[in-house]
Amino acid sequence: MKVALFGARGYLGGRIAAHLTEEGHDVIAVSRRPGPPPPWLKVKRVLAWTGKGAERFRQALGPVDAALLLSAPNEIDAARNPVEALQVGGEWTWATLDLLAHLPPPRVLFFSTFHVYGAHARGVLREDTPPAPGHPYALGRYLGECVADYFRSNKGLPVLRLRLSNAMGAPADVSVPRWSLLFNDLCDQVVRTGKIVLKSPGNQKRNFITLEDTARAVSFLLRRPKRWPDQGLLHVGHPRAMTLREAAESVAGVAQKIWGVSVPVEIPAMTPRAPSWTFSVQRLQRMGFSWRNRIEWEIESTLRLCRRSFLGKTKIPISR
Repeated sequence: MKVALFGARGYLGGRIAAHLTEEGHDVIAVSRRPGPPPPWLKVKRVLAWTGKGAERFRQALGPVDAALLLSAPNEIDAARNPVEALQVGGEWTWATLDLLAHLPPPRVLFFSTFHVYGAHARGVLREDTPPAPGHPYALGRYLGECVADYFRSNKGLPVLRLRLSNAMGAPADVSVPRWSLLFNDLCDQVVRTGKIVLKSPGNQKRNFITLEDTARAVSFLLRRPKRWPDQGLLHVGHPRAMTLREAAESVAGVAQKIWGVSVPVEIPAMTPRAPSWTFSVQRLQRMGFSWRNRIEWEIESTLRLCRRSFLGKTKIPISR
C-alpha cells in the first residue's frame, strides 16, 4: 500500500511511519516545513507541503492508496500560537483534503484528540458525546474534524476521523520534542534525577494507549475501509484507564527491573479529587481490533533511550 503520511516527523508520525514501513508499505513522509529529513526517518521519499501550490505537489505525490493527516502544532505550541493551530486545522486541512479529492480518492485517516471534549468532561465519553473544546490545540483539531467531515459528506472522500486518547511510548528519536508528555517526563526524571516527583496526588485517570497499538490500529483500519463507522468517527484508545500515580509506579518498577535501582515516587500532600470520566473504545473493539498493551516494553524503551541520550547527566549507574 502506498501511504502519504502528513506529519511523519512528529511523535505519533515517527512511530507510525516506522511501523508501516516494517509491514512493507511504501510510506511517503510529508512535512509542513521544508528541509532535509531527520536521519532517523526511514522512508523512501520526503515531500514538503505548506498548503500552497497544489498542482505541483499533486504531481510530485502521485496517486496514493491512503493518507494519514497527523500534522498539527502540539498543545504547547498551540497555546503559544493559537492562530497557527486554527490555520492548520482549517485552511491547511481544507487544502490537503482538496488536493487528495482531485486524485483517485485514497482512504484518509484524520487524527484528532480526546481533548475536543474539554476540561469539564464527565461520565462516559462516546463518539456521540458533544465536543466542548476549550484550548487552542483542541479547537484546531475540532476545526479540522469539521473540515474532514465536510469532505466526507459533500465530496465523497472516504475520511475517518480518529479521536485519540493519551498515547504513550518511546519517540522514534530523542530529538522529537515531546518530553513533556507524562510517561516521557517520568522516564526523563528517573534518568536525570533518580526519582519521580508528581505535581499532583496522581489520582487522575487517563486512557493510555501505547504507540505500538496506535500504529497497529492505523494499519488495522487502513485494511478495513468497508468496516468504518457510517458516522466517520472513531475513538482510538485502550479499554482500561490508569491513574497518574499508577503510571509513575509502573515507571519506577521497570527501572528497578532493568537496572536494579530503587526509584522513590514523591507525591505532594494534596487532597482534591480529579474529575472522573471514561473514554469508550467499544466501537473499535466491536470492529475486531485487539490490543497488545505492552506498556512495560514502551517504558523500558523510553528509559533506555533517555539513558543513551543523557549519559553524563544521569543518576543511573553506567555499569548497569
